[in-house]
Amino acid sequence: MAAPDVTLHPQNTSFEWASRPGPYHVLDDAQVAEFDTYGFLVLRDVLDLDLVAAVRAEIDEIDRATEQWLRTQQDERMFIAEAGAITFSVHLVLRSPVLREFAAHPLFAGLCHDLVGDDVRLYWDQAVYKSPEKPRRFPWHQDNAYNSLKDEHSQVWVALSAMTPENGGVWFAPGSHLRGRLAHIRE
Repeated sequence: MAAPDVTLHPQNTSFEWASRPGPYHVLDDAQVAEFDTYGFLVLRDVLDLDLVAAVRAEIDEIDRATEQWLRTQQDERMFIAEAGAITFSVHLVLRSPVLREFAAHPLFAGLCHDLVGDDVRLYWDQAVYKSPEKPRRFPWHQDNAYNSLKDEHSQVWVALSAMTPENGGVWFAPGSHLRGRLAHIRE
Protein backbone atom coordinates (compact mmCIF):
# COMPACT_ATOMS: atom_id res chain seq x y z
CA MET A 1 0.00 0.00 0.00
CA ALA A 2 1.58 3.28 -1.09
CA ALA A 3 1.19 6.49 0.88
CA PRO A 4 -0.83 9.12 -0.98
CA ASP A 5 0.65 12.28 -2.47
CA VAL A 6 0.28 15.04 0.08
CA THR A 7 0.75 18.76 0.56
CA LEU A 8 1.96 20.64 3.60
CA HIS A 9 -0.53 21.84 6.19
CA PRO A 10 -1.24 25.60 5.81
CA GLN A 11 0.27 26.23 9.27
CA ASN A 12 3.46 24.37 8.32
CA THR A 13 5.48 27.31 7.03
CA SER A 14 8.93 26.91 8.57
CA PHE A 15 9.33 23.34 9.83
CA GLU A 16 12.86 21.94 9.75
CA TRP A 17 13.72 18.49 11.07
CA ALA A 18 16.44 18.64 13.74
CA SER A 19 18.31 15.67 15.09
CA ARG A 20 18.93 15.49 18.82
CA PRO A 21 22.63 15.28 19.73
CA GLY A 22 23.88 12.77 22.30
CA PRO A 23 24.77 11.59 24.76
CA TYR A 24 21.80 9.24 24.73
CA HIS A 25 20.21 7.35 27.63
CA VAL A 26 18.46 4.45 25.88
CA LEU A 27 19.35 4.55 22.20
CA ASP A 28 22.69 4.43 20.44
CA ASP A 29 23.95 6.64 17.61
CA ALA A 30 22.80 4.17 14.93
CA GLN A 31 19.26 3.99 16.33
CA VAL A 32 18.95 7.77 16.49
CA ALA A 33 20.24 8.01 12.91
CA GLU A 34 17.64 5.42 11.85
CA PHE A 35 14.90 7.47 13.56
CA ASP A 36 16.14 10.64 11.86
CA THR A 37 16.13 8.93 8.46
CA TYR A 38 12.83 7.05 8.62
CA GLY A 39 10.80 8.84 11.30
CA PHE A 40 10.25 5.71 13.35
CA LEU A 41 12.24 3.12 15.19
CA VAL A 42 11.23 -0.42 16.13
CA LEU A 43 12.44 -1.64 19.52
CA ARG A 44 11.72 -5.30 20.21
CA ASP A 45 11.62 -7.13 23.52
CA VAL A 46 12.33 -4.03 25.62
CA LEU A 47 9.47 -4.42 28.11
CA ASP A 48 8.91 -7.18 30.64
CA LEU A 49 6.13 -9.48 29.40
CA ASP A 50 4.45 -9.56 32.83
CA LEU A 51 4.26 -5.76 32.75
CA VAL A 52 2.79 -5.85 29.23
CA ALA A 53 0.19 -8.41 30.37
CA ALA A 54 -0.81 -6.22 33.35
CA VAL A 55 -1.08 -3.15 31.13
CA ARG A 56 -3.15 -5.02 28.56
CA ALA A 57 -5.52 -6.36 31.24
CA GLU A 58 -6.03 -2.84 32.57
CA ILE A 59 -6.67 -1.42 29.10
CA ASP A 60 -8.99 -4.32 28.19
CA GLU A 61 -11.24 -3.33 31.09
CA ILE A 62 -11.30 0.32 30.02
CA ASP A 63 -11.93 -0.68 26.40
CA ARG A 64 -14.97 -2.74 27.43
CA ALA A 65 -16.48 0.42 28.92
CA THR A 66 -15.63 2.38 25.76
CA GLU A 67 -17.27 -0.29 23.59
CA GLN A 68 -20.42 -0.27 25.77
CA TRP A 69 -20.59 3.53 25.56
CA LEU A 70 -20.26 3.46 21.75
CA ARG A 71 -23.21 1.07 21.57
CA THR A 72 -25.37 3.81 23.14
CA GLN A 73 -24.49 6.34 20.43
CA GLN A 74 -26.33 6.96 17.16
CA ASP A 75 -25.24 4.29 14.65
CA GLU A 76 -22.90 3.02 17.41
CA ARG A 77 -20.34 5.60 16.23
CA MET A 78 -18.54 8.68 17.44
CA PHE A 79 -16.25 10.43 14.98
CA ILE A 80 -14.15 7.55 13.57
CA ALA A 81 -14.76 5.19 16.49
CA GLU A 82 -17.32 2.45 15.87
CA ALA A 83 -18.58 -0.31 18.14
CA GLY A 84 -17.28 -3.67 17.01
CA ALA A 85 -14.75 -2.08 14.66
CA ILE A 86 -12.41 0.45 16.25
CA THR A 87 -12.35 2.01 19.70
CA PHE A 88 -10.29 4.81 21.20
CA SER A 89 -9.98 4.84 24.98
CA VAL A 90 -8.39 8.11 26.01
CA HIS A 91 -6.65 9.68 29.00
CA LEU A 92 -5.65 6.32 30.42
CA VAL A 93 -3.05 7.77 32.80
CA LEU A 94 -5.84 9.67 34.55
CA ARG A 95 -7.95 6.53 34.88
CA SER A 96 -5.48 3.96 36.18
CA PRO A 97 -2.45 3.97 38.50
CA VAL A 98 -1.07 0.96 36.59
CA LEU A 99 -1.22 2.88 33.30
CA ARG A 100 0.14 6.08 34.87
CA GLU A 101 3.14 4.10 36.12
CA PHE A 102 3.56 2.48 32.70
CA ALA A 103 3.62 5.87 30.95
CA ALA A 104 6.38 6.98 33.35
CA HIS A 105 8.47 3.84 32.66
CA PRO A 106 12.21 4.60 32.46
CA LEU A 107 12.27 3.30 28.86
CA PHE A 108 9.83 5.99 27.73
CA ALA A 109 11.58 8.70 29.75
CA GLY A 110 14.87 7.68 28.13
CA LEU A 111 13.36 7.67 24.64
CA CYS A 112 11.94 11.14 25.19
CA HIS A 113 15.33 12.41 26.35
CA ASP A 114 17.12 10.82 23.40
CA LEU A 115 14.71 11.97 20.67
CA VAL A 116 13.18 15.19 22.02
CA GLY A 117 15.20 16.44 24.98
CA ASP A 118 14.44 16.93 28.63
CA ASP A 119 11.64 19.48 28.11
CA VAL A 120 8.83 17.03 27.30
CA ARG A 121 5.31 16.43 28.50
CA LEU A 122 2.61 13.84 28.03
CA TYR A 123 -0.33 15.67 26.51
CA TRP A 124 -2.33 12.72 25.19
CA ASP A 125 -2.52 9.00 25.68
CA GLN A 126 -4.92 6.48 24.25
CA ALA A 127 -5.46 2.84 23.47
CA VAL A 128 -6.75 1.93 20.02
CA TYR A 129 -8.44 -1.44 19.52
CA LYS A 130 -9.18 -2.58 15.99
CA SER A 131 -11.53 -5.54 15.99
CA PRO A 132 -11.41 -8.31 13.38
CA GLU A 133 -15.16 -8.90 13.41
CA LYS A 134 -15.97 -5.75 11.44
CA PRO A 135 -12.96 -4.87 9.31
CA ARG A 136 -12.57 -1.24 8.31
CA ARG A 137 -9.92 0.40 6.23
CA PHE A 138 -7.98 2.94 8.27
CA PRO A 139 -6.63 5.64 5.93
CA TRP A 140 -3.10 7.02 5.86
CA HIS A 141 -2.80 9.88 8.33
CA GLN A 142 -0.59 11.76 10.73
CA ASP A 143 -1.95 11.69 14.27
CA ASN A 144 -1.15 15.39 14.47
CA ALA A 145 -3.89 16.00 11.90
CA TYR A 146 -6.44 14.70 14.40
CA ASN A 147 -5.22 16.64 17.42
CA SER A 148 -4.30 19.89 15.62
CA LEU A 149 -1.11 20.61 17.52
CA LYS A 150 0.77 23.55 16.04
CA ASP A 151 4.18 22.26 17.07
CA GLU A 152 5.63 19.00 15.89
CA HIS A 153 5.79 16.23 18.42
CA SER A 154 6.95 12.67 18.92
CA GLN A 155 4.91 9.64 19.78
CA VAL A 156 5.54 6.30 21.37
CA TRP A 157 3.42 3.48 20.00
CA VAL A 158 3.42 0.20 21.93
CA ALA A 159 1.97 -3.00 20.50
CA LEU A 160 0.36 -4.97 23.32
CA SER A 161 -0.35 -7.98 21.11
CA ALA A 162 1.55 -9.68 18.32
CA MET A 163 1.66 -7.63 15.13
CA THR A 164 1.59 -9.37 11.78
CA PRO A 165 0.66 -8.27 8.26
CA GLU A 166 -2.34 -10.60 8.55
CA ASN A 167 -3.76 -8.95 11.68
CA GLY A 168 -3.31 -5.40 10.51
CA GLY A 169 -0.10 -4.01 11.95
CA VAL A 170 0.88 -0.37 11.61
CA TRP A 171 2.35 0.88 8.35
CA PHE A 172 4.65 3.90 8.12
CA ALA A 173 5.61 6.18 5.26
CA PRO A 174 9.39 6.30 5.79
CA GLY A 175 10.83 9.80 5.68
CA SER A 176 7.47 11.57 5.68
CA HIS A 177 8.32 13.16 9.04
CA LEU A 178 10.97 15.30 7.36
CA ARG A 179 8.26 17.47 5.82
CA GLY A 180 6.49 18.24 9.09
CA ARG A 181 2.72 18.46 9.44
CA LEU A 182 0.83 17.62 6.27
CA ALA A 183 -2.60 18.68 5.06
CA HIS A 184 -5.20 16.26 6.38
CA ILE A 185 -7.62 14.58 4.00
CA ARG A 186 -10.67 13.01 5.63
CA GLU A 187 -11.85 9.89 3.83
